Amino acid sequence: MTEQIDFGSLAPALAFVARLAELHPGLTAPSLTFSGIFPNRVSLCMDSAPEIEAWREALHIPTENVNFSVGADGQMRVGFDAEVSGIEFHAFARFATKQEEAAA
Repeated sequence: MTEQIDFGSLAPALAFVARLAELHPGLTAPSLTFSGIFPNRVSLCMDSAPEIEAWREALHIPTENVNFSVGADGQMRVGFDAEVSGIEFHAFARFATKQEEAAA
């Protein structure tokens, strides 16, 4: 069993995200996940590729870090993994293709 860390260990990641909110208040609010196992990891779940792009730009992540894939459910997935100021970011968005939207 993996040992859990204390809440205070999340302070650097929480502070970084709070500062980012102050610097970029217009960013779309993602679903955020902080880990009790990996205190410097933040997962960002968004709804669209443009949201991923806005966050990528705000974090100054190189475009080479962006990846595209198709999930097992057939949905497109776009995202990036990068470290910024000691904080690991895992960002992704899953969305239907235009063909899937037209069929719905």
